[in-house]
Amino acid sequence: MFMIRKSLCGLVLILVTGYFSVLKAQQSFKGDILLEPLSGKQGETQLMVFVANQGIEPDAYVDFLNRIQKKTDFPLWIATVKYFKGSLSARGFDKKIERIRRYISSVEQSDIPKFKTWVTGHSKGAYLVRRVAEEYAGLILFSSYYNRLSGPISGDINSFEKPLLVVSGELDGITRPSYIARDYESKLLSSETDYFSKLILLVEGVNHSLLAFDDFIMDGDLPAAISSERGRDEMATAASAFITYHDISSTKIKTEKTLDLLREYDDFSAPILNSFYELNQIDNSVCEIVQDEILANGLGSSNPYEIKVTEITKSTSFAMLEPNVSMTHDGNAFVQVYKYNVKPNNPRDISSGSPAVKRILCKMKTARAVADAHWSDARYIKNSCSLMQQKFMDTALSRLNEKQLSRYRDSGNEINLGSEKKYKSSFLWLSNRDPLVIGSDGRYEIRNQTLHKDMGEFIGEGGFEYCKFISPARLLDWYLTDGLFQNNN
Repeated sequence: MFMIRKSLCGLVLILVTGYFSVLKAQQSFKGDILLEPLSGKQGETQLMVFVANQGIEPDAYVDFLNRIQKKTDFPLWIATVKYFKGSLSARGFDKKIERIRRYISSVEQSDIPKFKTWVTGHSKGAYLVRRVAEEYAGLILFSSYYNRLSGPISGDINSFEKPLLVVSGELDGITRPSYIARDYESKLLSSETDYFSKLILLVEGVNHSLLAFDDFIMDGDLPAAISSERGRDEMATAASAFITYHDISSTKIKTEKTLDLLREYDDFSAPILNSFYELNQIDNSVCEIVQDEILANGLGSSNPYEIKVTEITKSTSFAMLEPNVSMTHDGNAFVQVYKYNVKPNNPRDISSGSPAVKRILCKMKTARAVADAHWSDARYIKNSCSLMQQKFMDTALSRLNEKQLSRYRDSGNEINLGSEKKYKSSFLWLSNRDPLVIGSDGRYEIRNQTLHKDMGEFIGEGGFEYCKFISPARLLDWYLTDGLFQNNN
């Protein structure tokens, strides 16, 4: 009897201990999902911690994450963490990852070190994992971006010392390509090793929603051009290839194979990102380009000149300034131009609007004014703000590939060039709230707002050319994203 009672007590103790162990695990990972590695995988076990987008349950991502497991050659645990806004500090999230890592290490009966642990996330969930990524193997941001316009952890992507993959969709209307492009640096500016260590990819036909949903399109997103299954498969392939490429235990053959795969993704992605990079550079030079066009047409090559553009950050200061022309010690005309950018409405990245400047204001000199200061003659060649705007439109449109151009033209939301809206006073030109883009229901046109003052026409020096432009980068954003939205989304 004593032996039976002792055995029963031992069994109860084991059951109670087991119960509390399970309860403890449930408390630690409540609301989260642990996906065990798939059978048949060889090599060292690794861990991926994935944070779901705010408001989306972790189980919505299981199909996508299973595809990553299938694509990797080694055993991969994936912990899917639910995102609660404001519930996890960086320190608290780091502790949560450590609890998950210790638990899985105990199941595996082998330690999974931090350098075998990747932190990843989707959309706002990806923003959360950025806070602790330096401690682990690397960082993968799905449909998110590293460089925010502002925030507590804003920073240069090059300061991040671990492997980093930013992978998003070509048709992502929420984390749009123009956002992703802010993190991008051309291959020409870095070595291939550095380039594929900080890799920015756009995947063809993919939108923001399909990682979690089959048919549902999130507010602000565009429809995908491929099926959800194929889109998840493409995103999973890119992620698994990146992890394998940076796995220190990968063979040379496997590393080269995955690098070739990443190059294929980059062949599609880089032209889009390069276009935004280059057009953003043109944005910075719009006033100089237009002033040079005015003077080159009006003065010819025999009258040398220099142009200096000063960007003014306050509209009140910009309102008080007027362009001027003087002579250098070499006898060249020196033209002072002033520029003002109207910033986008979402300085804190709280919406899916374009990050490009909304409009660029240029205060420039006419060719005749420069010719008079230079004691030379000016020929009359018609220059207008709208003609230059058309050149910017053509430049942006030329960056689209055939499929993107066809998609834009089929959208029914083409934007054309309208007549200029002319003002007679600097105050009205600067202070009016009239939009530069007018229209609705697929009929849109740009109406540049202009002010022209001939020499001697008004009291004062005269010879002014004031223009407001839609920037080239903003136009590219329209062709690739904004122009594709329909009224129901």
